[in-house]
Amino acid sequence: KDIFYTFLCPAPVDLSRFATCSLRFMDAYQRGLNGAQAAWAAKKYRGHCTIPDTILQELEQANVC
Repeated sequence: KDIFYTFLCPAPVDLSRFATCSLRFMDAYQRGLNGAQAAWAAKKYRGHCTIPDTILQELEQANVC
């Protein structure tokens, strides 16, 4: 019974948030953004799983280097 609860215990919320944030940064880097742009995009879209395809236009409008 103890082993059952050990394996079915959900991951801590902090770990889940870290994983989601990391996925957003990886998505930004795959799209060719630099570190500052990736940080801006991750902050702006923190409630989303991925960054939208229109990110390059939004970066130009926001004047992010």
